[in-house]
Amino acid sequence: MNSYELNMINAKYPAVN
Repeated sequence: MNSYELNMINAKYPAVN
C-alpha cells in the first residue's frame, strides 16, 4: 500500500491505526 491508500483506510476506519 502507499500512503494515499493508508490515509483513505484511516479516514474510513479511524479506530484502526
